[in-house]
Amino acid sequence: MFEGIVEAVPNISPVLANLSVFLALLFIGLVVILYIPKYTCGLKKGYDKCVKNRKKIIRNLFFVLVGLEIILFLVIYQIDAETQVKPPEKLVMIEIDDFWNMQGGYFERYGYTMDNYESVIGLIEEHNFSATLAVSPYIFIEENQDILALRDDPEMIEYLKQKKEIGHEIAMHGYAHCQNKTYCPEYEENYLNILQGKREVDIIFEQNTVTYLPPGNFWKDPKYYNVIGTGFMITGNTHVDKPYWDGDVLITQRGYDVVRKWDWYKADYEHNEYGDWVKAYEESEFFIIQLHCNTFDSQEKLDDLDRFLDLLEGENVKVVTYKEAYEILTEG
Repeated sequence: MFEGIVEAVPNISPVLANLSVFLALLFIGLVVILYIPKYTCGLKKGYDKCVKNRKKIIRNLFFVLVGLEIILFLVIYQIDAETQVKPPEKLVMIEIDDFWNMQGGYFERYGYTMDNYESVIGLIEEHNFSATLAVSPYIFIEENQDILALRDDPEMIEYLKQKKEIGHEIAMHGYAHCQNKTYCPEYEENYLNILQGKREVDIIFEQNTVTYLPPGNFWKDPKYYNVIGTGFMITGNTHVDKPYWDGDVLITQRGYDVVRKWDWYKADYEHNEYGDWVKAYEESEFFIIQLHCNTFDSQEKLDDLDRFLDLLEGENVKVVTYKEAYEILTEG
């Protein structure tokens, strides 16, 4: 199902939407011309006739533009209907970001420890759920401008292989988890970087990686086309407001991040209130909860996660990985 390079169908809805805006602005411009006739009709002879003709032209153009706007609206509506994701039942995905090379202890100060990873994943496993683990094949170190390869951290690799073995999905989380063009060594979602990173993840975990989750959890079209061009079938945390199909590619909205405030350099992370988690969950039939293990730095936060997992278990909702969601949506 997942083999081969994707030839994506371009998403033309934004183009049509922009054209619709252009037509509306064009009409406003025509109205402005109508109400400043002295610049187009003169002030003396023939003024009334000129204005009358101008009004007739504007009126005819108005009906033409309204007709085009209606047609564009219907086309956009049809495209939206055809590309909507329609889950057969409520689906929940648990996404855990930021697995990378941790050699040297650089990240421990920010809460990235194996104990913190396991405290979160262990809770998920206690409830018999599987998660999608977002792995970066390289990690950029800001302090010394160095790049560490995941393949050079055998402890993390072995840990992730064990998690894959019991049902968790390994997804790719950027190339070197770096987006700032000022100091990043290379553009994060450059096509060749993504291709190389995918090959690294594929080789390390002996799989065809199908899910891509961008670092920073937000992106736009140019990066997207680089990613699907390398063969990914699922892209998460994009700029859409709901999941949709682009040909055979599943595009999902940004997940619900439980972190309300990041203070990276102080390793001080504030979570949203538990009630907000529940509200976000209840409002979506295709719900993604996004976790960062390093932010669960207190028992209170872990208790909130446990309560939420209890809720999912109690409601008998289907909790799946991104890949499993794709398979459910494409069945039949």
